[in-house]
Amino acid sequence: MPIKNYSTIISVERTISQIEKILALHGANAIMKEYDGAGKVTAVNFIVDFIEGKSIPFRMPLNIQALMEKINYDIDNPQEREGRIPSTRRDDMDYARRVGWRIIKDWIDAQMALVDLEQVKLIQVFLAYAYDALNKRTFYEILEENNFNSLPLLE
Repeated sequence: MPIKNYSTIISVERTISQIEKILALHGANAIMKEYDGAGKVTAVNFIVDFIEGKSIPFRMPLNIQALMEKINYDIDNPQEREGRIPSTRRDDMDYARRVGWRIIKDWIDAQMALVDLEQVKLIQVFLAYAYDALNKRTFYEILEENNFNSLPLLE
């Protein structure tokens, strides 16, 4: 199966703007972007009021290295997928950013559709991305560091 949005030509800036609009329409009262040293967006952070004046920060990162590795793998192994990523895209980080942010935008949009239908709560779908700014880790990263010991795991 091809990488979702592998043929996108939509700029990162436009996609990030669409992400911000989706988040704002669903209750985000603050949105911030993180950048690498080259001025490229590496994460979108947002804050949502939860209950009784309490707010929760969330962090949606783009793991550009993992995505670039997957793109390069797909270029080297075309028999394993339907879509054809041109070999000119090898190590093309701008291309990977366009694809990656587009995938994140689609995922956020789909999650918000479930929120709109009252199938889930916003915090429910974004909980793994709840962000501890002091320690610079998401809830998922904290759980992972503790071997998920605080979860009711089956032996």
